Amino acid sequence: MIPISSSFSGTSGSSLPAPLGRVARLTRRLQDAWTRNRTERALEGLPFDMRKDIGWPASDIDAPKAKRLP
Repeated sequence: MIPISSSFSGTSGSSLPAPLGRVARLTRRLQDAWTRNRTERALEGLPFDMRKDIGWPASDIDAPKAKRLP
């Protein structure tokens, strides 16, 4: 990714204007969420024994929910 340089100075001291900095942070958060979800889907696609070996929690939809303590 090529950094965008500008003669504007945002309030955060970065080289991007404040609105572009916010857009860049939002874009990065969306990229991180997309990558995290893709990784979780890949892990969920592994066989149960392999997920158990690496410590990935089981996601059994049919399992009853644990009761919360008051």
